[in-house]
Amino acid sequence: MSSGDGVDYTGNMIGLVLGLVIGTYVFWRFIWKSIYVVRHSEVMIVERFGKFKTILRPGVHFVWPIIESPRVVHWRYLDASTSNSLDVVVTTKTDRVDMREHLIDLGNQTVITVSECLSARAAPDTAATLVLDLGCSLLSPTLR
Repeated sequence: MSSGDGVDYTGNMIGLVLGLVIGTYVFWRFIWKSIYVVRHSEVMIVERFGKFKTILRPGVHFVWPIIESPRVVHWRYLDASTSNSLDVVVTTKTDRVDMREHLIDLGNQTVITVSECLSARAAPDTAATLVLDLGCSLLSPTLR
């Protein structure tokens, strides 16, 4: 593209268009990296220069690029499918923490209770005195 005075502006136009394209890409890249949407039952930990700053609750949030960054969490969970006898521990890296309850089936366990051997009652004369009625046959006769 040249004007009537014989000066060629093609190099300037290519530089201008290339600069605008690169500038637009960098601008959108920063905008894309700074807006986070935290879904229901999730939270995100934000650090500023590597130190804890805040916890982002569900919603749309703005995080300053380069200055602030979401903390990457190493999440481990047991993948126990009912059809397979092999349970697998899965490790994943994510910037979101799932706040839902996780149920773990630990199988049958033995429970020992002592509710039949020990009962307590308050003494009628003093409110602060607690009398223990130990009616268990395993205890010595002096404690009964």
